[in-house]
Amino acid sequence: MPPVTALAADTAAPARPITLLVPFPAGGPTDQMARLLAEVLGGRTGQTIIVDNRPGAGGQIAGAALLHAPADGRTLLLGETSVLASNHRLYTKFAYQPERDFQPITTLMSMPLVLFVPKDSSVNSVKDLVELGHAEPLNYASQGAGSLGHLLAEVFASRTRAPSAPVPNGIQMVHVPYKGSAPAMVALIGTQVDVLFDGLGAGRPYVLDGRIRALAIAAPQRSPLLPDVPTMAEAGYPGVQASVWYGVVARAGTPLPVAEKINKDIVAALEDPRFSRQFREQGYRVGGMGIAQFRDYIKSESEYWGKVVKDNAISAE
Repeated sequence: MPPVTALAADTAAPARPITLLVPFPAGGPTDQMARLLAEVLGGRTGQTIIVDNRPGAGGQIAGAALLHAPADGRTLLLGETSVLASNHRLYTKFAYQPERDFQPITTLMSMPLVLFVPKDSSVNSVKDLVELGHAEPLNYASQGAGSLGHLLAEVFASRTRAPSAPVPNGIQMVHVPYKGSAPAMVALIGTQVDVLFDGLGAGRPYVLDGRIRALAIAAPQRSPLLPDVPTMAEAGYPGVQASVWYGVVARAGTPLPVAEKINKDIVAALEDPRFSRQFREQGYRVGGMGIAQFRDYIKSESEYWGKVVKDNAISAE
């Protein structure tokens, strides 16, 4: 077996650079995460790490680039929940199957979603929102068709069944998709929509300056960044939980010793204050899983969101 060189110093010969594929445009949160990881990881390992943005098609462009690269651990992909677990369930034909085509390396971090409403909304709790939704339709924004905010809103609607409700399957919610988190948040602030599920970090600044309100956090525990906001379970809806999570994968067929070395290097880099402090302050939970644990996690997330997509006839096409 050839020596393990991925993300490790190779004294025999210069190794080609590590390419870190990012399925989103430059400047966004995933790109910022990738660039800081490349800086910290490169400094720790002595490797040159190049961030290569390949946005578009729900991650298929970046995924295809990974599948056309050698399975040697020198091309990696940094993706999030949709790219690694749910998008392949939303398209009739998709360029890759995460469980089949990718070698899991490790998670990086996660952030819970929060149920936000405009500052002048008449509702002051999840209970109020459900009562209003049983009486009249609610417009809810999302970051796009098939986004995690879209999927979680459908889960929420399906959990709000009431015998006397005008709509037997739950509250009346009309989906208004936007192209990303920023325009969806602008629509909420401007009261163009009634509800938005978005990441804690995306909404917290607007909660603090009074432009929106947080009704509940879709996580098992409250967040110290919004300590007065109850969980969805505390509000009566324990099954309404979701976090956007980020992870790194290689191409399937990458030798396990190489994958394990990359996992070890990345997990160590996550504890570097330059990386961990910045993202924890933004509301992320930073931490890496082992390879087997991450593989199981991708499988469980894919199955869960696949069922949500099927049960609610959701499509991104």
